[in-house]
Amino acid sequence: MSNTNENSENPISQELDDLACGAIGMALDNLAEGEGIWPTLVLLHNDGDKEYYVFEDDGLDICLQEARDSVHDLGKDSKCYALFYDGFFENKDGGDLTDNALIVEFGERGQENAFSAVIPYGNAGMQDDFWYDTPMPGGEEKLLF
Repeated sequence: MSNTNENSENPISQELDDLACGAIGMALDNLAEGEGIWPTLVLLHNDGDKEYYVFEDDGLDICLQEARDSVHDLGKDSKCYALFYDGFFENKDGGDLTDNALIVEFGERGQENAFSAVIPYGNAGMQDDFWYDTPMPGGEEKLLF
């Protein structure tokens, strides 16, 4: 990831970059081992502590919405967050083809917007054959604080 977003006046701080990259690394490790990815919220509190919340008590769409809604309440003492989940993106070949992707949304208190990244992957659970591609910018997202 980079420390600035070309489409925004708001720089991405080193703390937010580190949080998002750490969340991506953790999620990719889980996928390589064959563990399912439910919406997972990582908060970086003002005191430097991190907290992790996994939302898995309902269907994927409902859990994702619960995770997004929880940032405001759970993150009252937080400076930034990263939310990752398993998803899909439209294949470059177009049409109705989709590829597996890890989706990460990340934001920092005081910014106008949050950001997202899409990381294509394949062969989940096959450790040595697991692969992932370079994160692609997903665009600006609504800041959830």
